Amino acid sequence: MRKQALVLFAVMCLASTRINAQSGATRPLASVSFSPGPDADCTANVSKGTPGANRKPVQMLVISCEGRQVLRYQTDDSIIDLFLNYPHADRVFARWEGGSHVRFTVFHVDGHGTEAKAVFDKQLEGTPDVINTPDALLVHSGKRWLDGNATSLPTSTAVYLWNGNGYSNSESWTWKESMRYEDRFCVLDPTKLSCPVSSASSNSVK
Repeated sequence: MRKQALVLFAVMCLASTRINAQSGATRPLASVSFSPGPDADCTANVSKGTPGANRKPVQMLVISCEGRQVLRYQTDDSIIDLFLNYPHADRVFARWEGGSHVRFTVFHVDGHGTEAKAVFDKQLEGTPDVINTPDALLVHSGKRWLDGNATSLPTSTAVYLWNGNGYSNSESWTWKESMRYEDRFCVLDPTKLSCPVSSASSNSVK
């Protein structure tokens, strides 16, 4: 009787391990739910994708609305996180790690949940600042080390403004030596905020 109980216990443990392994295989690496419009409930899930010819591991982001896939995005970078930027609930923001760079991607879904596209997808030196008002991304580049410490400041900042369909690179600023980390937002209104920037260039590149 004791032997039968031990065998039954072993079988149950093996079944539990298989079930947990299967659920772990299907569990997304990152997930977020959102509603781009009053009649559209959507989810964005990141899972492991199928390696290509180079056998390099890949990850797949899938956006589904009302049970229908509207976007598939594949990359060989690794997901860090997914997030939203309320009240702008029509976009999903994704950070990916790719060795020496950060890939930052923004996906836009229309208000009916029928179409989606990547409206920003760049390899950057670090994560940009995502702003609500105005609706913008501040993309920083360059490094200036502070007193030999690990902390660094950017040497320039590009402002990408949302135009309803995508992000337009409206202007790029070069920082003065007196720049502090908390000054990075002042490029949104440099005159009013006494921004320690030395120059700006206007752009029309998306």
